[in-house]
Amino acid sequence: MILDGGRAHLTYCSNIHPGETWAEVRANLEGYVPSVRDQVAPGQPFGVGLRLSAQAASEALATATPRASRSVIPLRRYMVRPPNM
Repeated sequence: MILDGGRAHLTYCSNIHPGETWAEVRANLEGYVPSVRDQVAPGQPFGVGLRLSAQAASEALATATPRASRSVIPLRRYMVRPPNM
């Protein structure tokens, strides 16, 4: 959610939902996070702090095609933010 005329972004950190595997992280992005986004920033891009374990990152790189791994982010109107940005 963009605040203060675009100078600030309200983000939601995905580490609130447990998930050590890529399948668990993706399920959180497709399940819990849209509900939060729709309540706080309906119709707007929504900042998500994406926390990946080493296992999840490795699985995402090894199992997903580039097109499939990117599809969950823009389709859900997420803006992925690295930690401490």
